[in-house]
Amino acid sequence: MVLVLAMSTLLHLLLTPFVAVVGLLAHLLVSLADLLLGSGKKLGKPRTIVITGATSGIGEALALHYAKAGVTLALTGRNKQRLQEVASACQARCARL
Repeated sequence: MVLVLAMSTLLHLLLTPFVAVVGLLAHLLVSLADLLLGSGKKLGKPRTIVITGATSGIGEALALHYAKAGVTLALTGRNKQRLQEVASACQARCARL
């Protein structure tokens, strides 16, 4: 028990700086993207959208959210039957596939 606790503490001490560095790098990348793209720049209303994982979860929710007249969706997913169901729901909302 003491050995497991000691190893856990050691692992925590070794990984904490690594996690901090990864967080810092992520922050720097976001800042760089803001600098290059212009902070607060809006993309407008996209007309063509590619959504992966559209058969469930966030991908399905995004597909249904963007499905409207004037929007073309390219949907992918692993479950062919569910993909057809989501595609049909999007077409019912006037989206092109």
